[in-house]
Amino acid sequence: MKLLKTLFKLPHVLPLGTSNAPIIFDELDMRALPPLRSTTLLELVGFDERLTQLYRTVGISENHFDVLYRQPVHALAEAVQLAPASENNHHCGPGGLLKHTLEVTATALHIRKSYQLPLGGNPEDMAREEHHWTYGVFVACLLHDIGKILTRFQIVLNMPDGTQKLWNPHSEPIYETGAVSYGIVFEECEYKAHQRMGVTLYSSIIPQIARAWLAQHSVVMSQTLASIWGDTYESQVIGDIVTQADRASTGANTDVTNADLRFPGARESLADRLIQKLRQLLSDGAIKLNKDGGMGWVANEDVYLVCRPLAELLVKSFEDIGATGIPSDPVRIYDVLQEHGFALPTSDGKAIWKIDVQDNQGKFSHTLTCLKFKTRRLFLPVRLPQSFDGVIRMFAPDDDAAPASVPAPLRQSVQETAPEKPATREPAPAPDIDTAPAEAEQNMREAGTTAPDEYGTVAHDSDVTESTGEETESAAEAENSDHDAFVHKPPASSPPPPTSSPGEFKDTPAKAPKPNKQDPMASASIRITDWHEDVAHEFWEWVCEGVLNRRLAANNTTASVHFVEEGVFLVTPRIFKHYCKHAKLGEDSYTKLQKRFQRLGYHRRTALSRLNVHPYLVDTGNGNPPSKLNGWVIPYNRVFPEGAELPQPNKLLKPADAEPVPASDA
Repeated sequence: MKLLKTLFKLPHVLPLGTSNAPIIFDELDMRALPPLRSTTLLELVGFDERLTQLYRTVGISENHFDVLYRQPVHALAEAVQLAPASENNHHCGPGGLLKHTLEVTATALHIRKSYQLPLGGNPEDMAREEHHWTYGVFVACLLHDIGKILTRFQIVLNMPDGTQKLWNPHSEPIYETGAVSYGIVFEECEYKAHQRMGVTLYSSIIPQIARAWLAQHSVVMSQTLASIWGDTYESQVIGDIVTQADRASTGANTDVTNADLRFPGARESLADRLIQKLRQLLSDGAIKLNKDGGMGWVANEDVYLVCRPLAELLVKSFEDIGATGIPSDPVRIYDVLQEHGFALPTSDGKAIWKIDVQDNQGKFSHTLTCLKFKTRRLFLPVRLPQSFDGVIRMFAPDDDAAPASVPAPLRQSVQETAPEKPATREPAPAPDIDTAPAEAEQNMREAGTTAPDEYGTVAHDSDVTESTGEETESAAEAENSDHDAFVHKPPASSPPPPTSSPGEFKDTPAKAPKPNKQDPMASASIRITDWHEDVAHEFWEWVCEGVLNRRLAANNTTASVHFVEEGVFLVTPRIFKHYCKHAKLGEDSYTKLQKRFQRLGYHRRTALSRLNVHPYLVDTGNGNPPSKLNGWVIPYNRVFPEGAELPQPNKLLKPADAEPVPASDA
């Protein structure tokens, strides 16, 4: 906040003009819209010109709010005027683009409050960078669709002499052109071209002093510009927040039925064409429902349609009638249906749902990747389909109705195909964290392991010598399987979720568990995967297997895992980077994996600040000040079976935010 005060000296916002003539929204001539100033435009779309609610949300002084927030919103309003947000779908009436943008902005800023940014940062960083991250979200939302005014919609000015000319926000202000009115013309453009063009208006909408301040935090600015550009990978957490808010606004405004508020010349959007064709195929019975080998499965108010077969059927149906403009890429079809609010997103914002379908008679079981729709959006109320007479289980990471751990499709553990052999030796205890690397390596050799890599992963010699060709073939089949295909397998039974609460610990000593050859997690290798799958559970199973079978080095200088009094300590970002790298998810995408893992709710938060990441102090024992190590703490009962012998904690690690001990207890 001190930095804000030193940067912004403006006493008040610049004067904003208003229109003298009253505007009646329902009486607007769609071919002759009046050029308006920002205060009138905001009033027309239902937002007060002072943006009071937004001001309360961000929590900064009014002078700073004027420069950072109020000025850009008014500049946006005058840039987009009464343009729609879409041709024939969500917010397609006059002022739709402005209203949609403000809805997205308000929603995103509320979502942002539930994030602790930067991800994995310490409390000091979060406090210092709070306003930078909030402002990055705001800017990304404000400009996420502004490029539509340069690509999909053209503003045509009606001049006093009867002539017409094109106008865009790069020109002089519209109220200075002398135009008496304007109309909207719709243009063809490349898919998502508006996001590329939106970046060009960044310096026009955001004041110079605000841009200079935002540029002081290169990470936030990079994610902000990547989000505007449409780069879902580089935009990371800011892009994710904007996407959530955008889909919320879009989904709440898709049932637009008032044709009088649609612009002349508006054509059916690609999303409308796709959903109408889908409804027709369902009505004609071309898509089989609730049958073995069928494409669709009905679960009360929801319908799941298998992704790739659905996309291919839609494309073929349009080709049969000679229709043009339909993409052949299935992913593009998924994106369009989701962006326009028809295909419902998963809890982590993706279009693809993973489900397991089993009939009650035990005749078939399929694991499928699907798009999810509301039943009422696809069928007439008098022709609603019957629900599937069986069990449909969702694999969404934070779906409370889903099992805590579900066997992955088309993948059997390496250990399941190998004959069980008695253990010949017990691994030696891992060295303490201050053990010299040479000594640690020697100890691991004596335990039958090789030296750890840079991430602290080790491999047992026996794991290499006991591998068989059958196992390799099984792993290759799993990696190359087509998850859109129907998978026939016996009905699966999922292990029940843990009954203990996250804060409980098991103090009863018992014999340490040995590797279970029938355990579906019994392979420590990392399977190549993608973000459409349940990556968080894949990661969790890999960690559990590595800890239980001692395939992850622990309590040494290079380890990704340490045992502390509070539970299993996962060093961040090291262990997340390692998994993303070897799973081919991209090593730099570890923050995305952290977010998904957070949603599982298996970790403990810090005692005082209630953060996900725990700062620990490492006592090196050589007289130097303690060093710092960040990590996630998992209660022991989440990893070790009940009654198992727990490992000895590393006495050199202590929580940095531990509550002070009263003098009387010292």
